[in-house]
Amino acid sequence: MMQAEQRTSEMIAEAGMTKKLGDELTLGQLLDRFIAHKASLRGEQETSPTTLDMYRRQRIQFATIADVPARKLTHEQCQS
Repeated sequence: MMQAEQRTSEMIAEAGMTKKLGDELTLGQLLDRFIAHKASLRGEQETSPTTLDMYRRQRIQFATIADVPARKLTHEQCQS
């Protein structure tokens, strides 16, 4: 179990995901990281170009709240 936790920590660091939500990451930053991660996958987990384009288009829809820290987002903000 300890080896698995260590490897998980290494993978998180390699992906540049060391910040937590408590570090005030914005919704936009989280979405950008998610899209970059999905674009980096290869093999069976590879994300199709069409799906990546869809993610990027959806990212634009959140432009008005992209700068809001993710921990501070309200349900109302996400629904508008």
